[in-house]
Amino acid sequence: MDFAESSEAYFVTSRAEEFQDAIRDPLAGYGLRILGDEYHEPEIPNLAFFGDRWPRITYRVNDLTVTVQMLVNKGVVIQQFSVNNTSSESKDLDIVLDVDFRIQELDYMRSREPYAKTPLKGPYGYGAVVVGTPEIEAENLGSKDSNITHVKDQERIGAVLGVFKDGDSLILPTPDNNHLPVLTQFPLKCTETLQLTAAYRLQDIDFSHSWRDFLLPSTDVDVNELTKDIYECPPEWPVLENGVPMKWHLRRNLEHILS
Repeated sequence: MDFAESSEAYFVTSRAEEFQDAIRDPLAGYGLRILGDEYHEPEIPNLAFFGDRWPRITYRVNDLTVTVQMLVNKGVVIQQFSVNNTSSESKDLDIVLDVDFRIQELDYMRSREPYAKTPLKGPYGYGAVVVGTPEIEAENLGSKDSNITHVKDQERIGAVLGVFKDGDSLILPTPDNNHLPVLTQFPLKCTETLQLTAAYRLQDIDFSHSWRDFLLPSTDVDVNELTKDIYECPPEWPVLENGVPMKWHLRRNLEHILS
């Protein structure tokens, strides 16, 4: 999964420049975000690494403190999105899961066109499935109550998506204009914290799979449970002769962590 407007891996230089621009754009890329112009100009964010491994981004915007924790577990890329209302008034927040991404091969040796992208509802409305394939021919799969569709006579790569609140998977409509409305509004009282989790897993899309293979178990995306035994403040790393802590060299590139 890649930025929707990014160059393919074959164009190394332009791709790197586009990534540099994208990280400064609060509306770029996949993930949960708050709608509204007043929330699109945050203060300078703070980047830390939980357990010296998993990226954690914290920023303030319009009397809100937002913490985004990234994590990978069992092949599932997880984004925990926490919003704390630090104002003295209640707020109603419109939050969407932006699925403005493309599925493409990271082929550095030759030029490859990105896959065509077709969004579909998940089984019984829970989550969603984005199928990447040159040509889509969809038909119903599984029981009559299942909303999963599949690519007929082909096996293609797809992204299984899920959004969770308080450990429960949310029923989502079919993606429209690259947005998945999580709920119209989330009321947030003063000093209250809202916590949502978005997750995706890349996998083969095969019509012979059970509909259960197109769902993400809540136990696999529970960030609080997954991180309870990880030290948040690790011991100090040795400092090299140039004055740079060794951890600066050992932390993995964010793109590699999430790819």
